[in-house]
Amino acid sequence: MKTKTFTFLELLNVIEGRASTPHAIEDSQRVLSHLFNLSIHTHDVPFYLNELKKHNPLWLAALRVEIETLKAMYMTRWSIFDFRSEEKRYSKMIDVIRRDMNYPFETPQLREFSEF
Repeated sequence: MKTKTFTFLELLNVIEGRASTPHAIEDSQRVLSHLFNLSIHTHDVPFYLNELKKHNPLWLAALRVEIETLKAMYMTRWSIFDFRSEEKRYSKMIDVIRRDMNYPFETPQLREFSEF
């Protein structure tokens, strides 16, 4: 089974289904192509995002916990006076990840698809 290195933000594109990097679509295609050992095209991305959720590999589950923790810290409205939009709170979270947490992750292919 092959592994490939992706940054936290590149993986966040796939995990959240939201743009976290300037080239989110291309990054998502690269990550999914590696995971499924296929050449994924733009129109295939939604299908393979759902397939990834179905397989839920251990590394994905671990990163989801990390992301949920970050969301609790940065996406929660702490008071009725917090008028920042969800998009601004999300941008703040992305800035923090980019600055302090954008570590590389060795990401293995999904076992069922690595044989092709």
